[in-house]
Amino acid sequence: MRFLKNKTRYLSSILILVNLTAGINLPAQERGKIPGLDSCISKLFKSLQSDSMPGASVLVARNGVVIYQGGFGYADIEKKIPVTADTKFKIGSVSKQFTAAAILKLQEEGRIKTEDKLSKFIPGFPRGNEVSIYQLLTHTSGIHDYDFQPNLDVSKPVTPQALLAIIEKFLPKQMSADELKVELQAIIAQVGAKSAADMGKVMGVASKQLAGKADGKAISEAVKQLLS
Repeated sequence: MRFLKNKTRYLSSILILVNLTAGINLPAQERGKIPGLDSCISKLFKSLQSDSMPGASVLVARNGVVIYQGGFGYADIEKKIPVTADTKFKIGSVSKQFTAAAILKLQEEGRIKTEDKLSKFIPGFPRGNEVSIYQLLTHTSGIHDYDFQPNLDVSKPVTPQALLAIIEKFLPKQMSADELKVELQAIIAQVGAKSAADMGKVMGVASKQLAGKADGKAISEAVKQLLS
């Protein structure tokens, strides 16, 4: 609760700061001379000077002209490395809305569809034929988040190929046809299935036990063969 209150206070402070500077209409030669701007920002972010609080980097601009930039608190609390105007931060989710807008713009132009499968654009991606662009945009694809890799240096550019390699490590290995047959035979025995009439019961169990290990279509076809 304390964290949420602090977070809300910092966001409110930033909004107040934006409102203060946005209302100032000065000629170009005076934009860098706003009276009290430094003291106003320092006061708002004073609490970040604590030895136990992570810091923040602040930049204020108007009409493309930077009128203030600076850092408060620590980028690394243990090592006492201060935040500066050049400190790099994780981009987090800031880019998501721009990515979504770009995708919808491409769809508007008829160059892409949100129903398109991932495999259309990244051939060979595991289970890419099951994941749609819509699912990627709505975080319902089931693809593991790569952001928590301990050795991932977010301060350096990462190529799309490198990101794909990281993501693929989290994807379950697909079963071979023989491995799938063995698993399904065990499930058939488990539910006591005798004929094709029991296919629904087998599929119900198989869809849960083999989720992520085999393609749904492959499971269905294998069950049909085993119960025929």
